[in-house]
Amino acid sequence: MRTSSFAKSWLAVALGLGICPNIGQLAAQTAPPSTNRELDEAAIVNSITNTISLSITITGPENGHVDQPIAFQVKIVNDSKLPTPRAEFCVAPLAQEQELVTLRVGALNPGESRLMSVSLVSRRAGPFAVVAWFGKQPSPLLDAIAYVRRSTTEVQVTFDPATPTSKFLPAMPKARPTTLRLPSTLEQVPEVSLEDPLDRAMTAGQVRDHVAGLIDRIKYVGQGKPDDYVLGLVKERADLAGLPFAMGDACRITGASRRAFGDTMDRLRKARRESFATTEIISRMSGARTKLAKKEMEIADRADIATVVQVLAPEVEEAGSHLVNYLSPKRVAESTRALAKLAIFSEDVNVRKAAMNALKDRPTADATDILVQGLGYPWPEVAERAASAIATLKRTDLIPQLRDALKRPDPRASVVRVVDGKKVHVIREVVRINHHRNCLLCHATAGVPTVKDLQDDGGNLAAALTARVVLPNAPFPVDYYGDQSPTPDILVRIDVTYLRQDFSMMMPVADAAPWPQRQRFDFLVRTRELPAEEAHAYDELLRFRLGLSVLSRYQVAAKTALSTLGAN
Repeated sequence: MRTSSFAKSWLAVALGLGICPNIGQLAAQTAPPSTNRELDEAAIVNSITNTISLSITITGPENGHVDQPIAFQVKIVNDSKLPTPRAEFCVAPLAQEQELVTLRVGALNPGESRLMSVSLVSRRAGPFAVVAWFGKQPSPLLDAIAYVRRSTTEVQVTFDPATPTSKFLPAMPKARPTTLRLPSTLEQVPEVSLEDPLDRAMTAGQVRDHVAGLIDRIKYVGQGKPDDYVLGLVKERADLAGLPFAMGDACRITGASRRAFGDTMDRLRKARRESFATTEIISRMSGARTKLAKKEMEIADRADIATVVQVLAPEVEEAGSHLVNYLSPKRVAESTRALAKLAIFSEDVNVRKAAMNALKDRPTADATDILVQGLGYPWPEVAERAASAIATLKRTDLIPQLRDALKRPDPRASVVRVVDGKKVHVIREVVRINHHRNCLLCHATAGVPTVKDLQDDGGNLAAALTARVVLPNAPFPVDYYGDQSPTPDILVRIDVTYLRQDFSMMMPVADAAPWPQRQRFDFLVRTRELPAEEAHAYDELLRFRLGLSVLSRYQVAAKTALSTLGAN
């Protein structure tokens, strides 16, 4: 019989493993001679399979706990009539990215068995499938043998109910080296994050397991109430405690608004698939809905505006003027508020001017709270723009608020509050969040949507309002809101938003690869407690920055606006 080089390799492998101890026996069972190489190889593989002298069985407990060692028993049996030399086998999870455990067993006499123990740790809750097989890894030549001479077992893994909630929360990121100072540019603003960046040496599978495991923990903590995870963050994480989290109905889109938002997201995803640029999509949104009743049109407009303002506009730095053009014809409260935010928060002077011109052409009562809150925003440029906008729009009804701002100290200064019966010093400061790295800080987790999940209050079906978590260390998706994973374990709900930014910017990120060098950051205000000594030092910096001036920048802005309105 003619044996191919492929078959010879199989023979060498089989002899090396001790799974084919008798070459004569193998030759006797080899298929009849053939001139077809594929038939020869199939015959050799069949022979090796039939003459393997060792069998393997793996067993484990019925249940186990996440992040705790689970003991498995691997039994090796010599089920042939000949002694076998030593053999090597591997044990590994089937669906989790972990290193293989390699074990070796010595020579076994006919009928003799050996029981060996191995411990594995599941990072995920749910079924934990483990496989044991003969051979080394990786080795394509062993695939056929591994397939027929392997054993699997499954353990149901849950979280230990005795584990305190704090253990389920991501650890506070390592403190970045900082000095006590007042940031003068947005690049100097403190950055907050759900967790530290992952080790760049992690494989794609390890990164995915980490994110999916974090989602498992979030869901476990939130079994009692949907927002319990956020409450846990507020309680356990001092760096996140003062963020303006919305919860309950305030963070959820429901009813007809949810259906309209789903329709908008469907149109957005379709436009993405057709490769339209972001600015083109914004322009196309203007005339998208024309055959709706007045009330339905208002609901649809609100959904469109939310999508354009929250999702599209922050993605590209030149989108500001397109956004103003999109908002200007719309006469709903949300468009007025969005224009007011552009007028006081945009870093582009041309966008601010265009937004102000659009506001002059409409009633601005819907933007009152944005303008008034802007007077006390802990970033002086915003307060100056808010005061200027009040004067330009001739909002004489806001003269009392301007006079209050003229009397108040600098909004960045520390104040004393009573918390849990104790006096503490707190400050209000602008912070930034990397939008792409913090999906699980701002949104609720999602699973496979049920029919109930897709129904609005009237029982009508809407689009699935979920998106895939952007995985660190993996190439950045072109459209992360539209990139829906076929697996449900790394999804978030975009109709549940715990944190909403005041404004967003694209900013450079060091060592960004494989992601873009410029990434989206969301800015908002955090209230933070300070030790008394640090609070006093912080206030000294404010006084030093003030110099010889009698009035702060906030007071100067209020005084100027009052003068313009003739209310000195």
